[in-house]
Amino acid sequence: MDQALVRERPRLAFMPFGSGRHHCLGTGMAYMNAQFLLTIIFQRYRLTLPQTWKPKHHFNFSVTLDGGLPVTLTRA
Repeated sequence: MDQALVRERPRLAFMPFGSGRHHCLGTGMAYMNAQFLLTIIFQRYRLTLPQTWKPKHHFNFSVTLDGGLPVTLTRA
């Protein structure tokens, strides 16, 4: 993804489920599926972070982590 294009985007340009009268009808199902998927992942895998990793927060529409989250998955 081109970071220059991302910076030029209006602050609230990314709204995956819309808002107001045009709000997505499938929002509830999407959140339920995400919750189900995360439950399966946390039951079957162990998530670990590097011990030296320190988060760098970026405050925008929501709090995000600069550089992502370096998680290692191992089978539980």
